[in-house]
Amino acid sequence: MTIAAAYASLLFQGAASAYTGLGFCILMLGTAVGAMVVAVKSRQPGLITGPDEAATIALASVIAGIAGLRSSASTSPEAAALMVIILMGSAGLLAGVLFWLVGRFHLGQLIRYLPYPVISGFLAGSGLLLLWAGLGLAGGIDHLGLSHPATFLQLLPRWQFCLPALLLAIALVRGGRYISHSLLMPMTLLAAVVLFFSVVWLSGADVGGLRQAGWLYQPPVQDDSFDYARFAAAWATLKPDFFLSALPQLLLVALVALLAMLLQTSALEQVLGHDLELDAELRAQSTANLLGGCCGALPMVPFISDTLLNLDIAGPNRLAGMVMALLCVLGAIAGLSIMPWIPQFVLAAILIYFGVGLLSDTLIKEYGRARRADYAVMLLVALTVNLFGFMQGALLGVLFTAGFFLRDYSRLQPVRQQYHAGNAPGRVSRPVTQHVALEVDPHWLAVYVLEGYLFFGSAHRLYQQVKAAFNHTYPECLILDMGRVQGIDATGIAMLDKLAQRQAERQGVLVLCDMRAGLPLPQGVGIVYQPDLNHALEYAEDLRLVRLGLADDEAQPLPGLLDELAAYLKPRSYQAGELLIRQGDTAQGLLFITAGSVSVRLMQASGKTIRLRRFMCGTVLGEVSLYAGTATSASVYADEATRVLQLSPAALSQLEFRAPALALQLHRQIAAVMANRLQDTNLSLLQAAA
Repeated sequence: MTIAAAYASLLFQGAASAYTGLGFCILMLGTAVGAMVVAVKSRQPGLITGPDEAATIALASVIAGIAGLRSSASTSPEAAALMVIILMGSAGLLAGVLFWLVGRFHLGQLIRYLPYPVISGFLAGSGLLLLWAGLGLAGGIDHLGLSHPATFLQLLPRWQFCLPALLLAIALVRGGRYISHSLLMPMTLLAAVVLFFSVVWLSGADVGGLRQAGWLYQPPVQDDSFDYARFAAAWATLKPDFFLSALPQLLLVALVALLAMLLQTSALEQVLGHDLELDAELRAQSTANLLGGCCGALPMVPFISDTLLNLDIAGPNRLAGMVMALLCVLGAIAGLSIMPWIPQFVLAAILIYFGVGLLSDTLIKEYGRARRADYAVMLLVALTVNLFGFMQGALLGVLFTAGFFLRDYSRLQPVRQQYHAGNAPGRVSRPVTQHVALEVDPHWLAVYVLEGYLFFGSAHRLYQQVKAAFNHTYPECLILDMGRVQGIDATGIAMLDKLAQRQAERQGVLVLCDMRAGLPLPQGVGIVYQPDLNHALEYAEDLRLVRLGLADDEAQPLPGLLDELAAYLKPRSYQAGELLIRQGDTAQGLLFITAGSVSVRLMQASGKTIRLRRFMCGTVLGEVSLYAGTATSASVYADEATRVLQLSPAALSQLEFRAPALALQLHRQIAAVMANRLQDTNLSLLQAAA
């Protein structure tokens, strides 16, 4: 009853203040409907629901912004009251629809995507508005707030009315820090009422005079003054303009209620120690808001403190919600007779207490913990909400949060790994002469493995990094591995085109590899696309060898040794695509490639085949299965017309028996080959783990 009276006094101001009592009855009846629905439909027995303070103060801000409600000069009290009731019910209905949509399409987790500083700023702004509303109610001043700074001067002559409200709110706040029992608030309010009337009785003051002075709550309308004829006449004078102009802000009120619903549910889960069925609770609250909105009620959400009080006293049952609904109906009927005996400062203290609670949970709690930028956004949103409105605060908060995010994201390093020709994780085995030629000057090749999103910030950072790395000379081949890039904006595309142009001017080439599906493809001159980094490195090495005149170098594997092994070697020829070694077969021995090239391919359990390595002319393979005595771990195919010399296991045994010195020399050279390949493998593993 006290909360409903405080909210009614907050909403029915100006021209509508004559019907604050009617607003109180509507709030009580709407809460009764919501409590009954939640008691029946909630998956958490004992859950208590009621009007949300953040949504209420947001709606009060909307109502205060409608010119026709500020004074009775242009609008009759009945028309003003009808407008407030329509806005209240519309906010409840919109909240019900929004709750249903979020629950129906399982969108409750979207709360995680709304920036936390914006949510905190919303709540802090609501806390400030509740604080000003409480002080204004205590001092009898309408529209007290930062948007009307002169109104604060009007509080000074009425300090004696504000002081008891502040003291009672402080007692509630301080008491909550030391006493965690849920009965603290109602018992403190009851004690304040008893103390007030004790002082009145001892002083012999006149109750009627105290009510006229503003110490006691005074419902402006009595039951016998309600005239249906006047309301019917006022209904005909209403125009839809006031509702249409307020509709965008009403949607924001519903969004505030949704945020409160999700935050309250999350907090309740932590207190109860188990998860709630969020979608089911959203649908239950949706029905409560839809039916309550039809009665003109405010947006309703779960009450944590009332729910815990109920569970402590009665346990998880549905009866308490029904009892609460019944008492709310009785309060709507008899409450106006009781409310005039409640001190005004008690109602004001409730609003101040709620406001201080929201400020404590946001600005005070986050001071010193949140980043300066995030805390600045909280303050900005809170002040904007107070000065201009909730919608403006939301938009400004999102804009500043997005700006800070872009600033921070642009500072991230877009380069995950960087290689040159000496340490690039290539998977092509080449003869020694070509291998040495490629590493004489390793800076002919530059490889950048990128990640994240290439937008105007990170793209510029990448360009500056490449430019600084090659201040005087650019590499012949610049490879950008795009496999971990999630997206590219227009600035990123322009940056890639600019890099390609600079490469082309220096007779170089830009290679883009592993482009994700859906990424825009730059079409600059000198850009080459490769499916992955493996093929990109092979392309770059082939291009380098062509420029060095070594592309056709058919070096022999193990030079000088094959001639001595000629008696034990068996020549074989294969056409392009022909199988040399089948995965899982017994060891074939050593294969010395004297012409052409082959690729080692692994068949995965899923049926997909991947290329592990490519062996060029002048290399040897098959050593692992030969020395380990195991089946072959992958298949080998000829990439082109290929000739090999095979040293079978049987021939190797004959060699070891007949020419042990030659066999020892062979084993040493194969051991050197294996050691080099092991180093390459270790380097690749380290690079992959970086």
